[in-house]
Amino acid sequence: GKVLPKNPKTIGYLVGPASKTRIPDPAPIFYLRLPEVKGIEEVVLVALLGKGDRRELEMASQKEELKASAMRQFDSLEVGPRLFKITTTQLGKGEYLFFLVGSAEPPKGNYGKGYDFGVDEPHR
Repeated sequence: GKVLPKNPKTIGYLVGPASKTRIPDPAPIFYLRLPEVKGIEEVVLVALLGKGDRRELEMASQKEELKASAMRQFDSLEVGPRLFKITTTQLGKGEYLFFLVGSAEPPKGNYGKGYDFGVDEPHR
């Protein structure tokens, strides 16, 4: 999804209250294929804040510097050409985004790109 600017301050957002991609596991494993121009060190995992009909992403500035409190750790292993196995820590219920650093195009009103998903409480 595209991260859109809310105001010139420091909040970006994704449209919609929740990602269409739902995951029941609080410590999910992902496979992510990156564009040729991106390295895995340019991918960050961030927690999004639900605000009504959108999910917000707090940034330290318009230079795409993300607030440390929003960041989540993950381990990556290259398992194929530009294909990475991503192992996350316990994320808990919430909305998240794999954010591609350096993907912003402010003149187009786009403050970055990424892959969003939501973690649901696992059914017992």
